[in-house]
Amino acid sequence: MLCLSVCSSLQLLAQSEVAELTKMLQNAKHDTIKLFAYSELNWYYSDKNPQKAEGFAREELKLAQKINNRRWESQ
Repeated sequence: MLCLSVCSSLQLLAQSEVAELTKMLQNAKHDTIKLFAYSELNWYYSDKNPQKAEGFAREELKLAQKINNRRWESQ
């Protein structure tokens, strides 16, 4: 029972973080904030929804190339 409660709490926390990252991505004025959000969303979805993760990874790479940010291109 305790494990179920803890697991449920962790899932809610993760969903809350995803919602916050999505909001951050939509409202970001700076490209580095967008890159961070894309990266974190990619990581979150990597084992849950690989296609969605790949979409975030592509957007991250596209933006990094657009602003010529080698650090984010390599992630």
